[in-house]
Amino acid sequence: MFKKSFFRVINTFLIMSFALSSPISLSAQEVYGKETLVQDIEIEMITHKESSDLQPGLILMTMKTKKGEPFSQDVFDKDLKFLSQKYDRVDPKLDFKGAKVGIKLKIWPKKLLREVKFEGNERIKSDKLRKQLEVKNETIFDRTEFNKEFRKLRIYYLKQGFYASNLSFIVEEVPGVDEVRVVIKVEEGKPGRVASIAVTGTTTEEEEDVLDLLYTKTYCFLTSWATGSGLYQQEAIDQDILKTVNYFQNLGYADVKIDIKIEDVPEKKEKIKVTIVVQKGDQYRVKEVGFTGNELYSDAVVKSLLVVEAKGVYSPQQVYKTAEKIRHLYGKKGYIDCAVSQAVELDSEERLFSVHFTIKEGSPYRVGLVKVFGNDRTKTSVILHETLINPGELFDIRKIEATENLLNAMDYFKTVNVYTVEGDSSFGANFRDVHIEVEEKGTGKFGVFGAYSQHEKLVGGFSAQENNFDILGFSKIPKEGVRALRGGGEQFYSKLSMGTRDRQTTVAWAKPHFLDTSWTLKVEGDYHFSKVTKEQESRSRNLALYGIYNVNSFLRTEIYYKINETKFDTKLNTSRLGVKRFDKSYHTMAETEAWSSPLLGEIRETLREENLALDVDKRKTAAEIEKMVKADYASQSYDRFMEPLKKIIRDDAAKGEGVTSAIGLGLTYDSTNHPTKATRGLLSRLTGEFAGIGGDHRFFKLNYENTLYFDITEKLIVKNRLDLHFVSPQRSDGYIPASERLFLGGEYSIRGYNTAAIGPRYTSTSPGGAEIISRLTKGGLSSVLISTELDYRLNQYLVPFVFLDVGDVSAKEFTISPLSKFKASYGLGTQLNIMPGMPPIALGWGFPVKPKYREDEVGTFFFSIGIHF
Repeated sequence: MFKKSFFRVINTFLIMSFALSSPISLSAQEVYGKETLVQDIEIEMITHKESSDLQPGLILMTMKTKKGEPFSQDVFDKDLKFLSQKYDRVDPKLDFKGAKVGIKLKIWPKKLLREVKFEGNERIKSDKLRKQLEVKNETIFDRTEFNKEFRKLRIYYLKQGFYASNLSFIVEEVPGVDEVRVVIKVEEGKPGRVASIAVTGTTTEEEEDVLDLLYTKTYCFLTSWATGSGLYQQEAIDQDILKTVNYFQNLGYADVKIDIKIEDVPEKKEKIKVTIVVQKGDQYRVKEVGFTGNELYSDAVVKSLLVVEAKGVYSPQQVYKTAEKIRHLYGKKGYIDCAVSQAVELDSEERLFSVHFTIKEGSPYRVGLVKVFGNDRTKTSVILHETLINPGELFDIRKIEATENLLNAMDYFKTVNVYTVEGDSSFGANFRDVHIEVEEKGTGKFGVFGAYSQHEKLVGGFSAQENNFDILGFSKIPKEGVRALRGGGEQFYSKLSMGTRDRQTTVAWAKPHFLDTSWTLKVEGDYHFSKVTKEQESRSRNLALYGIYNVNSFLRTEIYYKINETKFDTKLNTSRLGVKRFDKSYHTMAETEAWSSPLLGEIRETLREENLALDVDKRKTAAEIEKMVKADYASQSYDRFMEPLKKIIRDDAAKGEGVTSAIGLGLTYDSTNHPTKATRGLLSRLTGEFAGIGGDHRFFKLNYENTLYFDITEKLIVKNRLDLHFVSPQRSDGYIPASERLFLGGEYSIRGYNTAAIGPRYTSTSPGGAEIISRLTKGGLSSVLISTELDYRLNQYLVPFVFLDVGDVSAKEFTISPLSKFKASYGLGTQLNIMPGMPPIALGWGFPVKPKYREDEVGTFFFSIGIHF
């Protein structure tokens, strides 16, 4: 009897143990060898309110385990899982009696979150923390989801530089109701704004190199608020340690040890000093280098590839580079399976490494099929156009890498992976297929912008851009929506800008590999309203068609046709034709003694009010000047006095109206290493254009633009620019429309001067013989611009620079002005790269050197958006 009772207790214990354990469990039926029936299911709701959805009957209806039916542990586990998702807490109890089991469930419903309180936060306000938490009051409290949000809050504190912060929370039940209150307790600690970073135990050169490598940077109040740099973050410190160790190991210090010390800066509140303590240890060198297994190439060829050399400093990176160079050597000849292994032996006493490379050449392979995967929207043909791999040819590993780089440069994909696999055996054993796997990303951009510039004052607008456009998708929009306009590999761009002086609408579309050729077709149209001055307005409509052919990776040619229609509206006001203020240093007349004359003193004040510059021969006497001025003013009104100049400007504007139809050719050489952030290379463009293919105007234009980049150091970049522009009239009267003439000045040419302020001006002669000079720039036929700029790339967000700009505009054809007439300016500024994917902002100060018309030409401050050097 005792034995029976004892074994029954043991069996019951085993059943309960297995029932409550997972994933291995036995049902009651499996233990006893017969069915166990559910005798009863009792549900107790632990709640302060009565609700229809909390009735036990409704819960029983949702359960698969039923009273009177056989008990199944698997089914009961699924019931518990379902209930635990719907309710806050479920406490099950099983009571086995013979072949029956009684089930009792205590269920706590999910409670309502009344509020989230913060305690201990002093430097970051509670409202800001609530926004980071993204948990709303008066919603169902879910512990799992709250824990996820709470982790974000911890990370936020670390990103703000509170490296010693500690956060915890408790859940308090609100008495008498099914509600909870969450109290988050914050121990902020001291924020870690990095005041300085020091490196000890190194040479000066090594210290500079280490500081350049670090992710951790010093705090800068100009950029850190936007970029988050300059704050102490443990993840960045961990990466810095790894990078520093790697740096010194590649200098031969295989036993290097790195320690990071954090110290408070007493005189600087909330700032810390980071010290990187380097213990380099002994420097290891290379005893000997050997290789075996090369049959295709001679020892001399392989030896020429060795980066690691005997008696040199031992560098793991050099060992890796050597192996890569050998693999590439074989990969160029189709040996894509060539394996190069490295064996390194250490003589610890002598601090010497022996390095040996073993080459397994494999066999040459040819390209089988090229397959593309992962392109849900982008057409396969678009991707294949950018590949350099053709079926049937001998594999070249350089083409595989170049294809991957080209596909990445398209900026259509998050990831690109090009690799080889065994293909269809029907092609032969020496064929391998190429798989191109891509993961697509959004390629459209929509922006709204507003800014202040020197030329425009206030400007704003919006732009829309799609770099993977499909013009044929318009017909599919009813079925697929706007997604149908993506995937064709075309470029579409539209922009509307509205300023106080200019309003412009631009639409452009380009189709690379037009009709499966190497040509790119581009169409561009725009409407431009410009308030040239307060008296002159122009309206133009333009349409251009380009054919662009890429000769090779560096050289491209283009042929284009463009047509535009321009209209002018001129409302001249005498008071607007001169300069803003008359100054003694402004002109020769002010340098004479004639201003002592009461009449001329009155005339001077009138000139100041009328904004008129009056040129008088400095050699004339005061009496001669007075006589001349009397002739101008005694019997004539100011309007009559100014009428000759006004007529010249009106006639010039009227001539400029009409249609210009032009064809042009261009040649561009581009060896720069980046389209917008170049540090090396030359960008050179030569274009010739002839207007007169129909239309109202005939002229020839020749433009030669060059920008040369070279880096002194990784951060110090020099940019040199030389632009030559010439316009030659082909009409008998020698006329060139104002819109086609040449000007300099402004933030995109000679900085520090007002926009288009440099160039010949409208002039006339008064009845008394004085030359009247308008404040309006007429423009010239030849211009030269020379500029040099020194950039220091402080970080990825801030690029300070200094510059020198010189140049001039001549009224003569194909003429470069003498150096004595060149206008010059120097200055400094900074480029801000605040938002990824957005054009940079440049602002600065230019200081013209001895400007002739200070009041009219000098702008000093300049502001621009985008890359224009």
